[in-house]
Amino acid sequence: MIYISTSGVYGDAGGGTLDETSATRPRNERALRRADAERQLRRFAINRGCALTILRAPGIYADERLPLSRFAAAAPLIIDAEDSWSNHIHADDLALLCAAALRRRNGIRVYNACDDQPLPVGLWYRRLGETLGLPLPPQLPREEVKARVTPQQWSFLAESRRLDNGRLRRELAVRLQWPSVLDYLSALRQDEARRSAILASYAEIR
Repeated sequence: MIYISTSGVYGDAGGGTLDETSATRPRNERALRRADAERQLRRFAINRGCALTILRAPGIYADERLPLSRFAAAAPLIIDAEDSWSNHIHADDLALLCAAALRRRNGIRVYNACDDQPLPVGLWYRRLGETLGLPLPPQLPREEVKARVTPQQWSFLAESRRLDNGRLRRELAVRLQWPSVLDYLSALRQDEARRSAILASYAEIR
């Protein structure tokens, strides 16, 4: 079995680096549900004697999975000096990781299913906006952002952690197509047709 969980099960690490041996401290309802699902699946795998791979995925992105609504709504971001660290994985790379995990035949194993380069949240949005020609949402002090966004939006902005994917690279031996979102954006800048399609969907959101 393969379960795509969330890196949110770790909770907030204050920007610290986490590997799969780090304690889980889920703080929001979404992460609590995923942590409970991990426990239930572990119990099932032990009782049935089957292999289980848990892929703790962070922000999943692709051309059709970009945070365009935040640009459309001009929802504020945190200023650079107080910003949170975020992690990402392209949807195609996550699919590759799922396929690689199917080759595992024994035991229970957890992997941080992320790319190689954590980024501050604001930097990700800034580079994405530059690539698509969209204005960056306003950046405000952390407490002001918390007061202005919805609880769900805040849950994605508040927690700060940097994920270590060393175990994934050693054991699943997958070569990521997009080792960083910056590589993805660099390729996107060279592809006018893809940018036009993304901007067309942005116009629909607005």
